[in-house]
Amino acid sequence: TYSYYSCTQMAAYALGHPFVNGSHNSHRMTALKQVGGFAAHDADDLWITSLYRDSGWRGVYAPEILARGLVPVDWNGYLRQQIRWARSILDIKFRRFSHLVRSKTIRERLISYLDGVVYLQSSIAFPLLIILLGVMLATGRVTEITSSSTLLGFGAMCLALQLATFYRQRFFLTPRTEWGFHWRAKLLRYAKWPHVLMAFRDVILKREEPYSLTRKVGLDQPAPSLLWPHWITVIFISASLIAGIAQGIVLHPLWYGLSASVIVGTLILLLTEFNKFPPPYDESQSTLLREPLTLLDSEIPVSVVIGTRDRPAELEDCLRCLTAQAGDRPLQIIVVDNNPHSRLTPLVVAKFPSVTL
Repeated sequence: TYSYYSCTQMAAYALGHPFVNGSHNSHRMTALKQVGGFAAHDADDLWITSLYRDSGWRGVYAPEILARGLVPVDWNGYLRQQIRWARSILDIKFRRFSHLVRSKTIRERLISYLDGVVYLQSSIAFPLLIILLGVMLATGRVTEITSSSTLLGFGAMCLALQLATFYRQRFFLTPRTEWGFHWRAKLLRYAKWPHVLMAFRDVILKREEPYSLTRKVGLDQPAPSLLWPHWITVIFISASLIAGIAQGIVLHPLWYGLSASVIVGTLILLLTEFNKFPPPYDESQSTLLREPLTLLDSEIPVSVVIGTRDRPAELEDCLRCLTAQAGDRPLQIIVVDNNPHSRLTPLVVAKFPSVTL
């Protein structure tokens, strides 16, 4: 997140096309109308970025934090979010991008595909390394890899990459608080790699899944485990280790240490699913609580505009909560139905006479 909202956006802005992100953006109405309104896609922000680019519009990136969003607080919420993100982003990179009129040159297609591959890099690297480790443990064929020159070169490469990462962090928006090794980010990448691959499978097979909202609070009741693919890693490495020992294979201690680290680390990851996760935010860090609130006079009217697309159940819950609020303030509620595939939204709004569609 720190890198994406700083370095990545800075590089995209230098090329003329910073990415539209969620709701933290402003649009020129002429441009928005030209591309047909907000994109009807789960990754609508990334898709509308491509539409603007294809239509010749340029964006502006403001390197200033105006708002901070909440994030999932447990594995179930986080992994469901990552599955949806991966499926929608890879769908654009590998399927929809080629439909754009001005983006059909071989160079631009190649850049888009490579960008998609970069998104997949951790999810490709982790299983390949796990398979490689298992094969080496079971067969003992590790002579060239454990040579001093190979290990020295690998260590130098890792050091150079980490130094480059530290240098890049000086361009973060708040480098004093965001600088660091970021081991938690690496843990999250490891946790989600099976689900990113499953999302890529859905894209290749053209499977359509309904939009799923991301929970930002924990569940009171246990949810089905989404970390189960990591049990395959534990079983595979353990079985390979046992098979190698049974054959009398003796390896360099480095590989036994590495295999033990993978098994123990993955088991710890699986056990964290039973943790009691904290609330999604710390109230003591809220500037709203530290600064005196300025309340609007009760006679000042308020308009609430709700953008929706084919989400009748969520819309009905939202409207029920809004219309149930009692007070003297004049309240106007407007629902904007964005390019729907169904005609369910008008039926929901009809249940609330005070709401305008």
